[in-house]
Amino acid sequence: MLYSVFSLLLLQQYSCAQSQPITDSGNNSTPEIILNINQAPEKFIAGNYSLLEVDNLNCIYLLGESGQLKKFNPNGDSLSVFNDVKKYGSLNLMDVSNPLKVLLFYKSYATIVSLDKMLTLRNSMNLRKQSIFSVNAIANAYDNNIWVFDEQDFTLKKISEQGKLLQQTNDMRMFPGATPQVSSITDHNNFVYLYDKALGFFVEHDHFNRFRRALRRSDQLALDDLFASARQHLAAAAYASHALPFETFLLAMLLEEHKELLRLRDELDALQMNRQLPDG
Repeated sequence: MLYSVFSLLLLQQYSCAQSQPITDSGNNSTPEIILNINQAPEKFIAGNYSLLEVDNLNCIYLLGESGQLKKFNPNGDSLSVFNDVKKYGSLNLMDVSNPLKVLLFYKSYATIVSLDKMLTLRNSMNLRKQSIFSVNAIANAYDNNIWVFDEQDFTLKKISEQGKLLQQTNDMRMFPGATPQVSSITDHNNFVYLYDKALGFFVEHDHFNRFRRALRRSDQLALDDLFASARQHLAAAAYASHALPFETFLLAMLLEEHKELLRLRDELDALQMNRQLPDG
């Protein structure tokens, strides 16, 4: 089970590399990528490119109009090339957050292609063969597995590179006011961040799952209820964007517990008042 809670955040601060379309400046000259690394002299890479990514090692990935995916080191020197980008259709997403495993996602064919650090093919997987039919976003997981957001049942799933289902959330449409249209996923520091144009939300996954499994069944149910109570404050979380996500989450839990305490106090006061009223 994954604990899911919404928090309206600016996810850019947590993202690794974001896809950026490269557009011509309007003249007839060849578009160029200008690299400025550590205030070194500018490096120019000529060519027409539709996608730009930068990994954690500052290596640069450029998708050319010919369908070649090129990798450059931080100095702009060519390292490797993947020539079969168009073999699987039109590329929709590229995740380079793990430099040792680059993911390419082809939405039309529901296919994930995995490349190694030299852009050599590691594996390709058709999600439809895993009974996952509607996916708009995928990402590398911290443990070398893969996150996918399944828009058929609105669940976040963790799958192995072979497609085996490892974990999944509950249906996220169950949360108040939420029908997420996820366009990107980022796994960062034990949280999974999902983003759409309307809201961002995080999913705490690993540490609390191990903690939950160690609890007695009655305590597990109580913990589940505690997490569920925090989901009632999704909209208000947007105004706590400067707080850490889990700080906002704990505050929402505390608010629900205090409301329950106030309700019990009111009931107790009502009972005491009824006892004091005379008969008839």
